[in-house]
Amino acid sequence: MSEITYPSQSRELVCFSTIQVQTVQDGIVNLFFAYDVFSKFIMSTPGCINLTPANIMKQVDFLMHHKDFTIKDIPFTLVMDIGQDLEEELNLIVEPFKGKVIFDTDFIEKEMMPDIAVMMKLVGKGS
Repeated sequence: MSEITYPSQSRELVCFSTIQVQTVQDGIVNLFFAYDVFSKFIMSTPGCINLTPANIMKQVDFLMHHKDFTIKDIPFTLVMDIGQDLEEELNLIVEPFKGKVIFDTDFIEKEMMPDIAVMMKLVGKGS
């Protein structure tokens, strides 16, 4: 795990990852979630069927322009566990928004995925 400094305010440290879900209409779909480590706020971007480099970059770009994400004008770190081979391209997407991308699968698993699992469980129950 890389050295990650825990945030002192919202949107300083954001995890971004995907989970696969089975759907009736499209089969397996990749759902993308952003997770603010400070506030525990979860938001999603549109899913996609194929987890291609183009789709990963499209999801990050969508996040950068999402109204709920761009409400603060502060430097941030986007922690990801997919797209390692796209590091340069992903940083080009986030740098205009004062961001940088790092990759840390262990951090995603520890900080983000437990809350995503709870959310998916609740959604599955219709709560």
